[in-house]
Amino acid sequence: MSLITRSTTASPDASTAQFAPQISGKIAGEAIDRAAPCYVKASDGLVYMTNATAANEASRVDGFAAESAAVGNPVTLYGLGTRFHYGSGLTIGTVLYAGATKGRLDDAATVGDWAGCAMVISDTDIIVTRTGPLSKATAAGAAMFVSAETTATGSAQNVAHGLGVVPTHVMVALTEHPGTPDTGAFDVAEGTHTTTNIVLTVTVNTKFKVLAFA
Repeated sequence: MSLITRSTTASPDASTAQFAPQISGKIAGEAIDRAAPCYVKASDGLVYMTNATAANEASRVDGFAAESAAVGNPVTLYGLGTRFHYGSGLTIGTVLYAGATKGRLDDAATVGDWAGCAMVISDTDIIVTRTGPLSKATAAGAAMFVSAETTATGSAQNVAHGLGVVPTHVMVALTEHPGTPDTGAFDVAEGTHTTTNIVLTVTVNTKFKVLAFA
């Protein structure tokens, strides 16, 4: 994954911005970069740049800033369908995600944005494709983790998942069973999962993969 380089003159396209949903009358709670994905914080109603390091409020995209703004200054956010003159040398069709660096876009899914919020439509322009919170009600909209094949030790093992939150659902798939008498039946015991690790005790010498949802 890599962050997309934003032009110092990035700006919304006037012909699409005039018809796009807008959030106006808001104030910057921090210095806002031009064309940055942003969210309105519930606790103070101020605008902050989106940071998709974790699947939390800060990863929400309520719109993209029309221009830069200092702390305490007015901010207008532009939503779905707004075209932005954003950079150069972009690859048409690339889905862009809120980045783990605040106010930036990434060309790969992040923990806080697995669906994408913009798409490249020319070598210089992007269009906003999503605003608002992501739903975790379905697998299609859920942050999902699939592990590499792991060899079981028969004792508690930690499998790092990178979801940023404690998984709500964990499934274990058997990928290899030696079939020897000392291995016995395949058994999985879940431990107490954390925001960083899935904790499992799996039958020794078997191999498995873990599927988890945030």
